[in-house]
Amino acid sequence: MRRFFDRIFEQVDNPLGWSLALFRFRGILVRVHLFTLIYIVGELVRSISVDAMGFWWGAMMMAWLFGLVLVHEFGHAFTCRAVGGEADRIVMAPFGGLAMVNPPHAWKPSLLTVLGGPMVHVVLLPFFALALLLMGLGHTIVFNPLKPWLVLGDPAFGDMVPYWIGAAVWSGHFINLVLLAFNVLLPFFPLDGGRIVQCLLWRSKGYVKATETAVLIGFGGAALLIFFGMWTRNFILMFIGIFGLWACWAERQRVRADVELAEAGALAGFGAVSGDAERWGAEEERGPSRAELKRAEQERRDAEMLDKLLEKIAAVGMAGLSRAERKTLDRLSKEKRKAEEGRGR
Repeated sequence: MRRFFDRIFEQVDNPLGWSLALFRFRGILVRVHLFTLIYIVGELVRSISVDAMGFWWGAMMMAWLFGLVLVHEFGHAFTCRAVGGEADRIVMAPFGGLAMVNPPHAWKPSLLTVLGGPMVHVVLLPFFALALLLMGLGHTIVFNPLKPWLVLGDPAFGDMVPYWIGAAVWSGHFINLVLLAFNVLLPFFPLDGGRIVQCLLWRSKGYVKATETAVLIGFGGAALLIFFGMWTRNFILMFIGIFGLWACWAERQRVRADVELAEAGALAGFGAVSGDAERWGAEEERGPSRAELKRAEQERRDAEMLDKLLEKIAAVGMAGLSRAERKTLDRLSKEKRKAEEGRGR
């Protein structure tokens, strides 16, 4: 059973790693988290209890939401590659998509990478608007954001095309605008608005101070969203605000840990700036890139894990290792041999 789940999930022992591979496009692996699938199925089952129209509507909305979030993340990934960074994986998590990107450690490429996602929605906007115009629904392009669903009761739906076609196109237009607004106008992590604030401050304050300031702004923005959600009795907005508070706190802890590691000398030799970072005007004093920090931390953890496994072998022998521990030992041993061979050349 364990072997079966090892093949399906990215990390069986970590609930955050319970994602399944969907497909690979231009070298970018797309995975979907198990909880995302559970949420989608739950929404579809809930819509069945309403009526047939409810199920059709729920399926259409889930398809639009999943598809638009996915192309948003591809926007981040391809922009990151265009500015000289690395991007090879997207995870569709329950709270949104996560593009694993590593742009050059400078404010310009980081800002462009962040803007790559929202720009997808900007590009799609005129296509949705044109489609609505051609269907005689041009007056529905702009709507009341507090009561958007009133639009679907407009008698113009169904005049030139079947009702469900007009409703489907307008729903895509609506979700596209919502994703654009949420990602740009809400200034807290992990949304793009928080990253945009961070990158704009980075230019004058430096990376660490910019992140600290962006986190404080994010705390305020997330708190306001929570209060607004309470006032309007919108539990989704309240949840997003609470998640934003947690994400801002996690971002502050991460950057402080990076600073402590750098000051302790644990990252000696990582001060050099890469060619891509130099092209974008990065300065050496800004420290190691996020990719270098992650690589150094992973190497430290691997070394600790290898020491623990060797100690266990010395105490109880190889027979005392579990199947997972043997796989880990084999992987770490191979990586260590490759590293030693590389240094010997």
